[in-house]
Amino acid sequence: MELYGSRADLLPSWMAKVVRAPEGSERLLTWAGRPGIRLLDYADHEQCERDSLRRFPQARDGCVDWAGVADDHVAKGGDRLVEEFLGGGGEVVIMWGSLSVPSVALDGAAAVSRVAEILDVDAVVWMVRSGLLLERNYFDDTVRVARVPVMVSG
Repeated sequence: MELYGSRADLLPSWMAKVVRAPEGSERLLTWAGRPGIRLLDYADHEQCERDSLRRFPQARDGCVDWAGVADDHVAKGGDRLVEEFLGGGGEVVIMWGSLSVPSVALDGAAAVSRVAEILDVDAVVWMVRSGLLLERNYFDDTVRVARVPVMVSG
């Protein structure tokens, strides 16, 4: 998909940098993650989305339809909840509401001090870590975390 990742320039400068494109590429320069940051290609982004976000009921705008998720499975809060989520340890994948911004994988604890910069990238942000999904929706002024439902094959 051509649109995916086309606006890596919208990422905070500590996440991405411009580098020489690989030999044989159509372009001279391309984007790469800074140390400790991995920019996901479209296939990895799609897999992560399929394994997390798409396991929840979806609203028309692509966000989680929280009315369809049992309240006892959802934690609600503000930006403090985002800090706790990131600080929980391990790799976190961050996806933004716009496909033009590439998803990134990073160590959550290393990003705790940069929550404001992460949330400023887009009005909708999803974070995935260890079977949990966090959705921050600026339009609804909500931050919610829920355990990702396990898919049962029939």
